[in-house]
Amino acid sequence: KEHVSSKRELYRKIDDSALKGKWDVTVTNGMDKPIFEIGDVSYTQHDFAQYVNKNQVKRLAKSVDVLLKILYKRYVDKKCMEYEESQLEDKYPDFKTLMKEYWDGILLFELTDQKVWTMAVKDTTGLRSFYKEKKGNYMWPHRVDAMIITCKNEEVAKKTRKLAKKSKNSRKIILEKINTDKDNNLNIQQGKFVKGDNANVDAVAWEKGLSENVEKNGKIVFVRINAVLEPQVKSLNESRGLVIADYQNYLEEKWIKGLREKYKVEVKKEVFSVLLKESESEQNEKN
Repeated sequence: KEHVSSKRELYRKIDDSALKGKWDVTVTNGMDKPIFEIGDVSYTQHDFAQYVNKNQVKRLAKSVDVLLKILYKRYVDKKCMEYEESQLEDKYPDFKTLMKEYWDGILLFELTDQKVWTMAVKDTTGLRSFYKEKKGNYMWPHRVDAMIITCKNEEVAKKTRKLAKKSKNSRKIILEKINTDKDNNLNIQQGKFVKGDNANVDAVAWEKGLSENVEKNGKIVFVRINAVLEPQVKSLNESRGLVIADYQNYLEEKWIKGLREKYKVEVKKEVFSVLLKESESEQNEKN
């Protein structure tokens, strides 16, 4: 519903300066008559004047009448769309249900983030206490501390084996003595390995010392076992990802338990049975 007289009264306050983007909206101070309503929502002279003030653009129109016609149509269209959006949940029950599910989902996500996910990362004291109590769950299996030594040829392998036999010679020392020129004569991969980590390590006996030479892709490969490591507890840093995941599960269970103690859970059996029947029916249709 439009109030033409109120609209014209406002228009008389808007001059050609709006064509240059220099119109002063303060000349409409106190003008609060409605110029139109959509449903039960009213829009005043002041509302539209503020819109004109924000949207007065140079060269948008050749006259102020045309400018106002353009801006008024845009404003009305905008408010019609806003009003229609505000009525969607009343007009369409399925949409209302969907929006409620969406809202509840966001709420649950935010709460779970606060109570569980972020808490598990930020609560370092709680995480350490949880780890100390459960650290028996985070174990390294049998491992070896080993070097996988890849030599350019038989000659390089012979020189390297002599150096590698002496356990005091580290990876750094061996590389410095063998890779003395620009050629990459030798490559050494060192680390702690469990079964399945590396095919070369898996293929040799897990005993301290050097394995036999094996030719691979034209190169000579052998393994030096520095130490055989018995199963041991992982440090918190070594198992942090697993510990955080388990601590999150612990926090979630604790949170849900607290909610169940605080709030009574009542199941509507009649509604639940209907849901079960619908679910069974859908499953039968799929089959």
